[in-house]
Amino acid sequence: MKKIRLILAVGLLMILSIVVNAQDSIKILSNKNAELYIRLAQISLTNKDYKTVILYADSALVLDKSATSYRLKGLGQFNLNLWKETVISMSLGLEKNAADFDMHYYRGLANHLLDSTAKAKEISEDMGAAIAIRPSDTMAYYYKGLADFKLSFNSEFNKDQKLKDCIQSLDNFLKKKPDFTAQFIKGMANFYLAGSPETASSEPYYSETIKDMTICLKIKPKDKDCLFYRGLSRFASYDFKPAGNDSYLLDKIIKEENEDQGKTKSPKIKFFGK
Repeated sequence: MKKIRLILAVGLLMILSIVVNAQDSIKILSNKNAELYIRLAQISLTNKDYKTVILYADSALVLDKSATSYRLKGLGQFNLNLWKETVISMSLGLEKNAADFDMHYYRGLANHLLDSTAKAKEISEDMGAAIAIRPSDTMAYYYKGLADFKLSFNSEFNKDQKLKDCIQSLDNFLKKKPDFTAQFIKGMANFYLAGSPETASSEPYYSETIKDMTICLKIKPKDKDCLFYRGLSRFASYDFKPAGNDSYLLDKIIKEENEDQGKTKSPKIKFFGK
């Protein structure tokens, strides 16, 4: 009887061993299949076949819900202009790996394209995380700067601090890539800081505004907004002659535009009286 029991126990252990090994084998095969689908998705991404990227990524996710699969799916969706879907995929991927540059960057960029004002907080956070992961990236500074500028008008945030954050990000961007929009927004941030009641001395910010708008005017010599804010900053700095020159140029440009449109009314934009 004891011998029979021993034989049965050994047999049971063998069966359990076979079951466990089979489960391990299935898991290994599933992981290998997931890796295969991921590789196929990567090839499709290189070939710009974005619909196929999503199909392969979805197949991989059935077997293994990895960060890589979510990232690939999100990249496929982004390139098909599926912004909301991109945000969902990248968010799921970031739950698996919060230190992935692409998922932070493209989720932030998708939110920027969805609604850069309503999603400014999320954009700033994602681009900040992307910068922390890869400080050498240029565009992350650009989108963070734009988002922080918009957040400066949100009562939930400290206006001056967000303006300073904006300037810092756009400074980093502009060191690597000249850009009219970034330079103009930076100039506006400096202008608003100059007029802030919390600013101890306005002069440094007016000076920076003048520099920013001067650079912008080298790119677009007849930009009325740049002339207006540069002239106003010069006037506030008691630099009256250059301010008068800006006023004259602004007046001239507006008159020319009115004449081209068949209008004879005097321009309404002034930054000091005449």
